[in-house]
Amino acid sequence: MTKREWENLCSALEKKDNDAYDNLMKKSPNM
Repeated sequence: MTKREWENLCSALEKKDNDAYDNLMKKSPNM
């Protein structure tokens, strides 16, 4: 997982953006 992806995840969580969160989890199943 890149720094950019991690920043996107943090941003998604802050915004309660469930769609973005789910998309990140699909891309990073090991998280």
